[in-house]
Amino acid sequence: MKIMKKILSGVFILFTLSFFSAAYTQIYKIKPNANEKSFQLAQGKKCTAQSSYLGYVVSVAIGYGGYNKGPKIKNYIAITVVDKNRKNPEWYWSQYDANTDAGKSIQALASYAAASGQKILAECEAVGDHQNINSLWVGPDAW
Repeated sequence: MKIMKKILSGVFILFTLSFFSAAYTQIYKIKPNANEKSFQLAQGKKCTAQSSYLGYVVSVAIGYGGYNKGPKIKNYIAITVVDKNRKNPEWYWSQYDANTDAGKSIQALASYAAASGQKILAECEAVGDHQNINSLWVGPDAW
Protein backbone atom coordinates (compact mmCIF):
# COMPACT_ATOMS: atom_id res chain seq x y z
CA MET A 1 0.00 0.00 0.00
CA LYS A 2 2.87 2.37 0.82
CA ILE A 3 4.47 1.64 -2.53
CA MET A 4 1.24 2.54 -4.32
CA LYS A 5 1.03 5.87 -2.45
CA LYS A 6 4.63 6.67 -3.38
CA ILE A 7 3.97 5.84 -7.04
CA LEU A 8 0.82 7.98 -7.11
CA SER A 9 2.54 10.91 -5.41
CA GLY A 10 5.45 10.61 -7.87
CA VAL A 11 3.06 10.59 -10.84
CA PHE A 12 1.25 13.61 -9.41
CA ILE A 13 4.52 15.52 -8.93
CA LEU A 14 5.66 14.70 -12.49
CA PHE A 15 2.29 15.78 -13.89
CA THR A 16 2.42 19.06 -11.95
CA LEU A 17 5.96 19.80 -13.07
CA SER A 18 5.20 19.03 -16.72
CA PHE A 19 2.12 21.26 -16.58
CA PHE A 20 4.04 24.24 -15.18
CA SER A 21 6.91 23.62 -17.59
CA ALA A 22 4.56 23.67 -20.57
CA ALA A 23 2.80 26.78 -19.29
CA TYR A 24 6.12 28.57 -18.69
CA THR A 25 7.50 27.83 -22.15
CA GLN A 26 4.35 29.15 -23.85
CA ILE A 27 4.22 32.49 -22.02
CA TYR A 28 6.88 34.20 -24.11
CA LYS A 29 5.74 32.80 -27.46
CA ILE A 30 2.47 34.74 -27.52
CA LYS A 31 2.78 37.82 -29.71
CA PRO A 32 0.04 40.12 -30.95
CA ASN A 33 -0.63 40.13 -34.67
CA ALA A 34 -0.50 43.80 -35.65
CA ASN A 35 -1.37 42.96 -39.28
CA GLU A 36 -4.74 41.45 -38.44
CA LYS A 37 -7.59 43.94 -38.63
CA SER A 38 -10.28 43.75 -36.01
CA PHE A 39 -13.71 43.69 -37.58
CA GLN A 40 -16.47 46.16 -36.90
CA LEU A 41 -19.77 44.59 -35.97
CA ALA A 42 -22.64 46.37 -37.72
CA GLN A 43 -26.37 46.12 -37.38
CA GLY A 44 -27.64 43.91 -40.18
CA LYS A 45 -28.82 45.47 -43.44
CA LYS A 46 -28.25 42.72 -46.05
CA CYS A 47 -31.14 40.48 -45.01
CA THR A 48 -34.38 42.04 -46.21
CA ALA A 49 -37.90 40.92 -47.07
CA GLN A 50 -36.81 40.78 -50.73
CA SER A 51 -33.40 39.14 -50.20
CA SER A 52 -32.55 36.22 -47.91
CA TYR A 53 -29.25 36.09 -46.04
CA LEU A 54 -26.87 33.23 -46.86
CA GLY A 55 -24.04 32.57 -44.45
CA TYR A 56 -23.17 31.22 -41.01
CA VAL A 57 -24.18 32.02 -37.41
CA VAL A 58 -21.29 33.19 -35.25
CA SER A 59 -23.01 33.82 -31.92
CA VAL A 60 -26.37 33.95 -30.20
CA ALA A 61 -27.21 36.16 -27.22
CA ILE A 62 -30.32 36.81 -25.18
CA GLY A 63 -30.88 40.00 -23.24
CA TYR A 64 -33.62 41.73 -21.38
CA GLY A 65 -34.57 45.36 -21.54
CA GLY A 66 -33.65 47.86 -24.12
CA TYR A 67 -35.82 50.94 -23.98
CA ASN A 68 -38.85 49.07 -22.65
CA LYS A 69 -39.54 49.08 -18.93
CA GLY A 70 -42.14 47.37 -16.79
CA PRO A 71 -44.61 44.88 -18.27
CA LYS A 72 -43.49 45.60 -21.86
CA ILE A 73 -39.93 44.46 -21.22
CA LYS A 74 -38.62 42.28 -24.05
CA ASN A 75 -36.60 39.10 -24.01
CA TYR A 76 -34.53 39.84 -27.10
CA ILE A 77 -32.52 37.30 -29.11
CA ALA A 78 -29.52 38.77 -30.95
CA ILE A 79 -27.96 36.65 -33.70
CA THR A 80 -24.56 37.51 -35.19
CA VAL A 81 -23.97 36.18 -38.70
CA VAL A 82 -21.21 36.24 -41.32
CA ASP A 83 -21.59 35.91 -45.08
CA LYS A 84 -20.75 32.87 -47.26
CA ASN A 85 -17.05 33.81 -47.20
CA ARG A 86 -17.12 34.02 -43.38
CA LYS A 87 -16.53 37.77 -43.52
CA ASN A 88 -18.59 40.92 -42.92
CA PRO A 89 -20.21 40.17 -39.55
CA GLU A 90 -23.63 41.66 -38.86
CA TRP A 91 -26.10 41.22 -36.06
CA TYR A 92 -29.87 40.96 -36.20
CA TRP A 93 -32.67 40.77 -33.67
CA SER A 94 -35.02 37.83 -33.85
CA GLN A 95 -38.58 38.79 -34.73
CA TYR A 96 -39.81 36.74 -31.77
CA ASP A 97 -39.02 37.03 -28.07
CA ALA A 98 -37.17 34.15 -26.40
CA ASN A 99 -40.14 33.36 -24.17
CA THR A 100 -42.40 32.49 -27.14
CA ASP A 101 -42.46 29.14 -28.94
CA ALA A 102 -41.25 30.73 -32.18
CA GLY A 103 -38.45 32.52 -30.30
CA LYS A 104 -37.36 29.31 -28.58
CA SER A 105 -37.27 27.59 -31.96
CA ILE A 106 -35.12 30.30 -33.57
CA GLN A 107 -32.85 30.38 -30.52
CA ALA A 108 -32.35 26.60 -30.66
CA LEU A 109 -31.68 26.62 -34.41
CA ALA A 110 -29.28 29.56 -34.17
CA SER A 111 -27.41 27.96 -31.25
CA TYR A 112 -27.11 24.70 -33.22
CA ALA A 113 -25.89 26.57 -36.31
CA ALA A 114 -23.28 28.47 -34.28
CA ALA A 115 -22.02 25.33 -32.53
CA SER A 116 -21.94 23.11 -35.62
CA GLY A 117 -20.83 25.61 -38.28
CA GLN A 118 -23.74 24.64 -40.54
CA LYS A 119 -24.87 26.92 -43.37
CA ILE A 120 -27.89 29.14 -42.73
CA LEU A 121 -30.51 30.88 -44.78
CA ALA A 122 -32.25 33.67 -42.89
CA GLU A 123 -35.40 35.48 -43.96
CA CYS A 124 -36.01 38.90 -42.49
CA GLU A 125 -38.67 41.54 -42.19
CA ALA A 126 -38.32 45.27 -41.62
CA VAL A 127 -39.35 46.58 -38.22
CA GLY A 128 -38.82 50.30 -37.90
CA ASP A 129 -35.34 51.16 -39.13
CA HIS A 130 -33.87 47.66 -38.79
CA GLN A 131 -34.33 44.10 -40.05
CA ASN A 132 -35.41 41.22 -37.80
CA ILE A 133 -34.88 37.52 -38.56
CA ASN A 134 -38.28 35.84 -38.74
CA SER A 135 -37.25 32.51 -40.29
CA LEU A 136 -34.02 30.53 -40.04
CA TRP A 137 -33.06 27.49 -42.11
CA VAL A 138 -30.02 25.48 -40.98
CA GLY A 139 -28.18 22.64 -42.65
CA PRO A 140 -25.74 21.60 -45.37
CA ASP A 141 -28.35 22.33 -48.05
CA ALA A 142 -29.53 25.68 -46.66
CA TRP A 143 -28.08 27.40 -49.77
